[in-house]
Amino acid sequence: MDYDIIANFQAEYRGLVQYYNMAHNIHLLNEVEWVTSTSLLKTLAAKHKSTVSKIAKLYRGQKEVNEQTYRVFKTTVEQENKPPLTAWFGAIPLKRNPQPVELSDNLPKFGTNRSELVDRMMADECEMCGKKGPTHVHHVRKLKDVNKLGQKNKPAWIHRMVVIRRKTLMVCPDCHQAIHNGEHKKEWDIWKDILESRMR
Repeated sequence: MDYDIIANFQAEYRGLVQYYNMAHNIHLLNEVEWVTSTSLLKTLAAKHKSTVSKIAKLYRGQKEVNEQTYRVFKTTVEQENKPPLTAWFGAIPLKRNPQPVELSDNLPKFGTNRSELVDRMMADECEMCGKKGPTHVHHVRKLKDVNKLGQKNKPAWIHRMVVIRRKTLMVCPDCHQAIHNGEHKKEWDIWKDILESRMR
């Protein structure tokens, strides 16, 4: 959804600005803002099979912050019997603050406050061996790249990704190292069995 895309880009950029809020040369982040906004427009253009210039015109808007008007890219989602939801990118002042306070766009969220990915991270449980404790995120660029037809003897972690239909895995440090080393752990055998049973 366009709302989620714009809101996520804004959240990432806002976090970067917050991190460098005390820097004397924070104004240099305007170049990062330009690169990020361009990436946002290209993402939306690819999704809608359109051009960057058309998307820029479609989502162009304004927002006032501290009595100053900024050009932003925004979208609005109408809700039945509820106020509309609006997400925007931009309108974050690049001014040094020696005692920074948290910036907030006050963006309402659909459904729960946490995404599925965050819930999986918060569970602190390895999705390969079931061990409880701190986890790492192992991810691939595209699930279809690791699940190619004809590929024999696929690693167990690929079977697990196919089972849950996700391109990320929350794994303990030991399993993460084993994945990158091309090793196999006996505890992983179950995921191959589950996938094969589903395909029968």
